[in-house]
Amino acid sequence: MAYLFNQQSQARCYLYAHHSFGRFAYSVDTLITSPQISKIHAIIEWKHDQWSIRDISSNGTWLNNKKLIKEQPHPLKLNDTICFADNKQLAFQVKDLAPPVDLLLPITEQDLKADNIEKSAIALQSYHLLPNEETPEIALILNQYTGQWRIEHINEPQLEPRLLQEGDVVNVANHRWQLQLSHLENHTEMTTQNQLSIEDLTCIFELSLNEEITKLTVKSPQAITDLLSRSHHYLTLSLARYRVEDAEKGLPVAEQGWVNTERLLRDLGVDMPHLNIQIHRSRKQFADTLVNVNNADNIIERQLRQVRFSCPTFKIYKGHQLESALPPLTTAAQPSVLANNKVE
Repeated sequence: MAYLFNQQSQARCYLYAHHSFGRFAYSVDTLITSPQISKIHAIIEWKHDQWSIRDISSNGTWLNNKKLIKEQPHPLKLNDTICFADNKQLAFQVKDLAPPVDLLLPITEQDLKADNIEKSAIALQSYHLLPNEETPEIALILNQYTGQWRIEHINEPQLEPRLLQEGDVVNVANHRWQLQLSHLENHTEMTTQNQLSIEDLTCIFELSLNEEITKLTVKSPQAITDLLSRSHHYLTLSLARYRVEDAEKGLPVAEQGWVNTERLLRDLGVDMPHLNIQIHRSRKQFADTLVNVNNADNIIERQLRQVRFSCPTFKIYKGHQLESALPPLTTAAQPSVLANNKVE
């Protein structure tokens, strides 16, 4: 996550994709209250996979003691020193030049101090479990098309997920964080890519005879993705089995697979906190690995006190023998054999 170190305040300044500096309050991203500073003095921006600085001021901007040519972008390097209006007291040092990302910022100014590393900003992944993946309390989930985040409370699934706006505060593990968006305009580009839907996928489960080990492979028109063996795959497989039950009852595809969480708790022999964590770990893995699939986290779909496996096409092998499949295989279309845990 790109940031500058403000030598005067001894604080980090995390950069937006287009970041303005100046003394015009409410119109710049970093306010500098000095009469030497122009209303909008300089711009740092991310273009063509590189950070650069551009002076647009009356009194000039200096980079490593060299005055910049006005309106001409100049690339930044680590440890560069930026001075506004040739004022050494208004100096910033470049400390990180990673691409812009959405962040959670610690809520107090003291937390942004350079010596408080344990409370530095959190660079958000598209499906982020907090405070950690072992004992998560909340999930922050990004809509890849709108760029909007929603928050779900893992231990309180009865609470409706809510959308977050820039500047909203997130409380987790007795700490308060504020959402800062990157302002990186890449969502339009994403819609032009060859995105798949959940309906384009085929999930292939491999279950050991004692049902202790579950492996999962996902096939799409673009790739075969091995999700390896994970404990949460048994939850996903169980949800797939409920879907098979409903298909055999003749329920419409849109209604297949919904199961009450009370039944799921009984059948799996787990408590609600463990179930909630397993659901979110599964959804996170789908989101992280199936990046070309629209709303991949919704492969595990959830509503009040109900959950289901939403992928309509899958096969379940137990001990390398086909247990069930949706849609059902015809005699002419016999199941493919899983050899060495790879799909042929």
